[in-house]
Amino acid sequence: DFSSAAGLALDNRFLFVTDDRGAVHALDRNSGASLWKQDKLLNRRVSGPAVQRGVVAVADGEGIVHFLSREDGSFVARQKIDGTRVRTPVQTLGSGFLVQTTGGSVVAADPELRILDCSVSLVPVDGGVRPQSGRAAWETGHIPGSGFADLLADLSDRETHLPVMMPPTAQFA
Repeated sequence: DFSSAAGLALDNRFLFVTDDRGAVHALDRNSGASLWKQDKLLNRRVSGPAVQRGVVAVADGEGIVHFLSREDGSFVARQKIDGTRVRTPVQTLGSGFLVQTTGGSVVAADPELRILDCSVSLVPVDGGVRPQSGRAAWETGHIPGSGFADLLADLSDRETHLPVMMPPTAQFA
């Protein structure tokens, strides 16, 4: 037995519920039998679940979205939002999930999506311009959970004098 005020989610086979202690349960939709319980999030103020594409998403009081396997409740991914508590229940959005935090962030979270910033600035030099990596600007402030891929150093052909040219396949190996 358990109680919940956090909410529940339903798909064609399972009922998912977060109990008052923060454990996430999967129950058989027809019989109500317990199928699995994920209790590694106890006392973390866990939100109600949302489910799609074989993934159950819940968020915690630290602004982290946890993605669980629909089949066995194991962790498949985590995404930190902005470090503040998730304000509303996790919602499905397209192929991912939507979360809103008390810090004001509204974020599309997806366990299979990684946002990479590849920005480049053009710096004036001797009557022309020179491309400069946008890494410094990204380090100053960026989308929570995003990464930086340096277009000039990592994603451009190093063997040509022309900037931002597609590298040969072997360079990525």
